[in-house]
Amino acid sequence: MWSEVVVLGADPQWWLEASSHPIEILNPKVTIEAASHDLLVRHKAPVVAVPFGKRDRFFMLYHVRLNSDK
Repeated sequence: MWSEVVVLGADPQWWLEASSHPIEILNPKVTIEAASHDLLVRHKAPVVAVPFGKRDRFFMLYHVRLNSDK
């Protein structure tokens, strides 16, 4: 799935809207599928996506923007 989301050479920008909350990992067995340095710096919570359920489903933040300035 990530091959369809991640674009080589792109710098995705993740952010939280005012009504959103960072993803908090309570179980150390949870695999972090995607993380963001910006979210780590801003919210001390770098997690963008984690597996959900038994199949190829993920729980993730909703908003992404590709940085086209580069």
